Amino acid sequence: MSEVAPSHPGDRDTHASGHEAGIQAVGDNQFVLSGPLSFASVRDLWQRGQELFDKGAIVSLDLGKVTHTDSAGLALLVDWACVLQRAKGRLELRNVPQQLQVIARTSRMDELLQLN
Repeated sequence: MSEVAPSHPGDRDTHASGHEAGIQAVGDNQFVLSGPLSFASVRDLWQRGQELFDKGAIVSLDLGKVTHTDSAGLALLVDWACVLQRAKGRLELRNVPQQLQVIARTSRMDELLQLN
């Protein structure tokens, strides 16, 4: 199991307290996303996903430790899903927070993310 650095390497590590977003590999193509998914965190998370994900694989992403999300968090997940689909892979989301489900449904992205 490998820990991936918090999304803002220059900041002090508040990952464990839920104030900073992070992504952790927990197995082959299995990851846990944690902290807030917001405009402040998604840029660095997007880059880490590009580095970590095996593009042609089924990538499992557990969102159970996500503390907050906004439309930028949804955009991040939609982008990852599209990148994987273009490479004949797939993004499987687990433990999707209610807040994210509402945003996805409202913007009609729930089907793309297979949330229904």
